Parts: sequence; C-alpha cells; structure tokens
Amino acid sequence: MMDIDDWDTDGRRNIGDYSFDDGEVRDQENAIESQTSFAVYEVDFKPPGKIKDLVVCNETIVMALTNNQIAHLTLLKAGELTEVPVVKGGEDQIHKIFLDPTGNHLIISMNNEDNYYLFLKWQKPKLLHKMKGIIIESVAWNKNGDNVSTKEILIGTSKGKIYETVIESNEKAFMERLVSGGGKEQPFKLIYSLPDHPEPISGLRFEAFATEVSKFFVMVATPTRIYQFIGGPTFESLFQRYEQNPSFIELPGDLRHSQLAFFSKFNQGLPKSFAWLTGPGIYFGDLIFGSQNAYETVMFDDSLVGYPCDRPGEAVEPPLNIILTEFHFILLFKDKVQVISTLSREVVWQERKEKFMNNKRSAVQGLAYDATGKTAWLYSDSNVYEIDIKNEDQNVWEMYLQRRQFEPALNHCKNDNQRDKVLTNQADFNFEIKQYKMAAACYGKTKKNFEEIALKFYGLNEHSALRTYLNTKLKDIKKTKNATQATLISTWLTEIYLDKMNESSHAAKESVEVLEEEFENFLKENQQNLDKATTFNLMASHGRMKELLSYAMLIKDYKRVISYYVQQGDYKKALEILQEEPQSEEMFYEFSPVLMANIPYFTVNCWVRSNFLDPRKLLPSLMRYDHSKNLEDPETNQAIRYLQWCVKKGNRDTAIHDYLLSLYVKERDQKQLVNFIQNSERLFDLKYALRLCLKEGKTLACVLIYSAMEEYEEAVNLALEVSIDLAKDNANQPEDVGLRKKLWLKIAKYLVEKEKNTQKAMKLWLKIAKYLVEKEKNTQKAM
Repeated sequence: MMDIDDWDTDGRRNIGDYSFDDGEVRDQENAIESQTSFAVYEVDFKPPGKIKDLVVCNETIVMALTNNQIAHLTLLKAGELTEVPVVKGGEDQIHKIFLDPTGNHLIISMNNEDNYYLFLKWQKPKLLHKMKGIIIESVAWNKNGDNVSTKEILIGTSKGKIYETVIESNEKAFMERLVSGGGKEQPFKLIYSLPDHPEPISGLRFEAFATEVSKFFVMVATPTRIYQFIGGPTFESLFQRYEQNPSFIELPGDLRHSQLAFFSKFNQGLPKSFAWLTGPGIYFGDLIFGSQNAYETVMFDDSLVGYPCDRPGEAVEPPLNIILTEFHFILLFKDKVQVISTLSREVVWQERKEKFMNNKRSAVQGLAYDATGKTAWLYSDSNVYEIDIKNEDQNVWEMYLQRRQFEPALNHCKNDNQRDKVLTNQADFNFEIKQYKMAAACYGKTKKNFEEIALKFYGLNEHSALRTYLNTKLKDIKKTKNATQATLISTWLTEIYLDKMNESSHAAKESVEVLEEEFENFLKENQQNLDKATTFNLMASHGRMKELLSYAMLIKDYKRVISYYVQQGDYKKALEILQEEPQSEEMFYEFSPVLMANIPYFTVNCWVRSNFLDPRKLLPSLMRYDHSKNLEDPETNQAIRYLQWCVKKGNRDTAIHDYLLSLYVKERDQKQLVNFIQNSERLFDLKYALRLCLKEGKTLACVLIYSAMEEYEEAVNLALEVSIDLAKDNANQPEDVGLRKKLWLKIAKYLVEKEKNTQKAMKLWLKIAKYLVEKEKNTQKAM
C-alpha cells in the first residue's frame, strides 16, 4: 500500500483530494488564458511500476502495470493507493483492462488468452475459466449494473466474436458459478461472429431504447468497419436477424488501435454523439433514438473528419487515442495533445509533449475519460496527467451562428449581447429568404431600432409580419414596465387587428375564426396597456360590435354590455349578464325598470335570487310593470308576486306594504285585499288604504279599515250596504255602551226603513235590549 498522505505536495495546486503540478509542468507562454478551455496538469504521484493501460470510471482510477499488478485509487477519498498482483512477474503480460461505469468491476485480459475478474474491494483477482482462450478487445457495460452484479454485458474479442455474460462480485456465487467444478457456472455464450471479415472488435456499446426497454441498439467497430444492430427482446434474438447481411460502413486503412468513443450529457442518458477513430480520420455523427427497427439507423449527420496536418500535403500519422466531449475531439498523438472543435472541425488548442512532460524519455500511452465526473486523463508509461476542461462551450454559440444553426446558438449564449447578435442574424436571414413572420418574431427580441423594423414590414405591406413583430416587441417592453410605449404599441396592434378582420370578412370561416381568437388572446394579455375609451372608439369605428362587447366583458364594463343588449331589445341577454356577473346593486336598480317593463317574470325571478337587493329601491321598477308583457305566467301579477315574497320574508317597510295594498285594490277579486287587511300586521298606512279603497269602491275593505281605525259608526253605515251580519259584527266592537246602543238602533232603523220589516226590527230590538241590560249588569258587578 502507498499512503497518499506521504506524497509531496509542495508547489502544487489541489484538484479534488489530490495535488497537481502547476507552473513547473507547463511553459508559462502556454499558460491558460481566459479564452482557452484546455490545459494539461501532471498528477503528483508516481505509480509503483510502468503503466501499460489505464481506465477511469466513477472517480476511480485503475492502472495496469507492466509488472502484472493492478493499482487503483478513488479520487473522492484521500487515502490509499491499492496494489493487487494478477500473475507472477514473468508468466504473462496484461493486454487490456476494462472498468464498469460504477467503478467496481474490473476485467483483465492477458496476452496468453487468460482473463481475470477483480472486484475492487478484493485483494486477489479470480480467473474466468469460461473466458479462457479469448483476448478481449472491448466490453459493452450495462448501465443497470451495481456493486454486486454487472448484469448482462457484451464482450468483443480480437477474432471478431461477441459474447454475452454476467459477472457477480458475491464471492460465494462467484465460486459456485465461475470457478470450474464449483456448481452451476455463470452463462458465457457466443451470440455473434462477424461474417467474412473477422477483425478485432475494437469498440462495442449497447443501449436500450427509451420507449421500448426490450429493444436494443448495438454499435460495433473494427479497424475498418462500423456496424449497427437493432432488435430484441434478447441479444441473441437481436443478432440472429443479422446472421447473413449485417449493415455496416466501411473505410479504408487498418488502424489496429481503432477506437469507438461516445458522449452522453447525463450519466444514465442515451449518448447524443459518437466518434470512430479510423486510419483516414474520425467518423463522427449524432445519435438520435426514436422508433427505429432492424436495418435502420440511429446515426445522423455522420461524416468523416480528417486529421489536421501541420503543413499542407504532409502525411499525418493517426492519433493513438480519442476522447469525445460535448463539443470537441481530444486526440493524443505520439508527440502532442490536440483538441479539435466538432463544429468548426478546426484545431482550437494543442500542447506538445515536451511542454507538459518532465521526463523526456517517457512515452505517451493513451487517454481515458470518466463519463461520470466528466474528467479527461492522459497517461504515459510513468506518469498520469489530467486534461483540465473549462468552459468548452464558451464560443460554441458563435460556431453555431456561422453555420446558421440559430437555435443551438441561442441555447449556448452566455449573455444578452450574444443573444442579440444571434437573433439579429437569424432575423436578417429569414428576411432575406422572405420568411417575414419568422423574421418579425426574431426582430422583436432584438435591440434593433423599433421604427426602422416597423417601417421595414410596413413598407412591404406585410401587415401579418408587422403584427408578429409588434406582439413580440410588446412582450419585451412589458418587462421594462414602460407603460407609455406599451400603450402605443398595443393601440397600434388593435387597429391592425381590426383592419385585418374587416379585410378577412369574406375569407374562409376557419381563417377568420383563427384571427378572431388571436385578437381575443391579445386583448386578454394586454388589457392593462389599452386606453379604454380609445379602444372602444376604434372598435366602434370599425363596426366590430362582437369584439367591442367581448372587450367590455373582459374589462368588466358590464354596464356598457347590458346597455347594448337593452338597446337591441335582447332583454333576456341583458338580464343574464346582470345576474351572472358580479355587479353593484346600483346597476340592478338602474336596469330593473326597463327589464320589469319587458320581461317581468324573469326579472322577478332574478330579484328573488338576489336577496341583497333593497325592495324599496325597486319600487320604481315595480311601477313600470306591464301585465300584458307577462307572457310566461299570465295568471299572476308579477309585481304582487315579488311584494308578497318580500312580506313573507319579514319585510316591515311601510312603503312596501302600501304599494302591495295598492296593487291588491286594483284587482277585481277582493279576496287577496281582504285577506291582507284581516291577517297582516297592518303595516300599511290605514288612511292611505282607506282612500284607495273608497276610490275604487272596495266597500268590504273600507268596512274592515274603518273598523281597524275604530270608526265603528262609519263601518256600520258602509256594512249595511254589504251585509246585516257585517253591520252587526261592527256594532258589537265598541266598548262604549251608548255607542253600541246607537249602532244597534241604526241597524234596526235600517231594517224598518229600508227593508220594511217591522217584525224583524222588533225582534232585533228586544234582543238588543236584553243584551244591553245584561252587559250593564256585568259592568256594575265588575265595579
């Protein structure tokens, strides 16, 4: 074991838990500047042997040494470098090592065709007996693997064969399944052999489609060919479909260290691009996963990128290794590191070997990339270096802009000035190709002079584009809270919309509806920016009553809407708005007279539901009641119906009771009137009621009112015109015996004079006299 705490860190800079050489490693002339994104720093430790191969995954570095040892360390923890021997020194040499994405499972391939498995917590690797007899060139790891199992993985060999297997770190299971003679072995089966061209499989990867987890994509690379396989639900069934005619792309050359690199923005996500290192160049493209099936491709915009040369016409030796980042190729040559933009295809940075390597005799070996930590590493036979990548997308926006890929350019802008430049170029481009609406949408987001752009579209009579420009500009202005500009543009847009709708009145119904809906949405979004009076005038002058009413409803100017429907004689619509929208009481009182005069039944229904109304303030409306307009319920006086409802609800307002009585008086049938006088609390004005009843000749009602006023003599006088019994009832009401006698005599006299019935009068008189004597005795006893 080597303790990292013992390493010398003087004059170094810390990255993570480790120290790296700074000024001593690199020439100051090549020090990284603000516009540079790449630098190489030596890791400050010496491996316990010469490095043959190196891999990095999940912040774990694993090195294969020429002394047949494995050395590994975890960057996230300051601590120990662990050394694990594979075989004794002279028995064989390690060919390659492969580390899974979790940084737990390591496969070691030997030159003598033995293969070992090391779980990084073990002190000794295990021989994979089933894998004996093959040299592994590539491994396609399973993203669902964990620290116990790799899950299903694919293994590519030097003879063009692909195997499927699962490896587990559980020691008991490992012994039972993988060690010969130890029970059921882990499955290890050949599932495909490259036909008629058995080259080494130098690159291998598989992905599950996001939409169909049982469908896989497999990419296979050899020194001269790249294959695509799509299918499922198993790898075996996938490859069976390609036994005879696999689809591939072939390039000349025979680069034995050909390599396949991928870039994924997210650790568990699908890769978005690939790079295949070949003799003539880098075959590079995007990967787009959709609904592809067998023999279809997921590669798009793929092309060959040649290796740059220092001098024209000079032959270029292919690089040793490649790393693919989001926007760059990192290439390792024998004498330098070179970075090429995947967009411009130009060299953006390079560093010669002697600038970052102190040991001039040391030979560079290769590159490694940690997809989890997004870190890049370079190693020689004696040292490890980190390739520091900073802000690699800082100029990407400009490269996309040069290629007129405006959306990606916008996505990678770092500030408003960059965005403005991209949008201006996008707008100019669309204007040139006469895509005016698209140009307008872009111009609206730029800082270009407002009047210049507006006149630009106006002069071409492109009102639709002008409308788009103004709408876009308005959204931007609202962010600055410039109310004056917002009102001006909103008003201009309103007029443009109104003109366009009038021009389109004879167009197809669908297009008119789309325009009307667009204008409606515009009003909703910008109602606070519009002057109400100006907007109403514009709509009225264009004859757009539908839009005028819609706008009035939008800004809650219900009075205007109700007035319109009243003027049009659509009283039900007016009443509907009055009762459905939140209104003030005053609006009810204002419009109720005309509504009561024309649709009394529905108006009273509305009043009854609106129990917040003051019935006294509705009296003017009740006075407008025209029974001839009561078509829905002609048998019922609607004014009486409402007042009866008020009285039933406990209303004690004299004015309400007076008016109800006045309506009863006008009814032919006195039943309701008499019942109201006899059974109510008589909250009405008796004198007013008497006048009305006398005027309308309601004698019975007058008798009842006189009686209520204790005007018994007048009551008896009138009662004699109606009924002797009614007169008798009223004659018995006074407490004064003398008055009572007088009233009875009046009745008797009436019988003699009017009815000429002396006998009946004498009987009545005797009865009265007896009654009066008894009444007198009772009074004296009481005293």
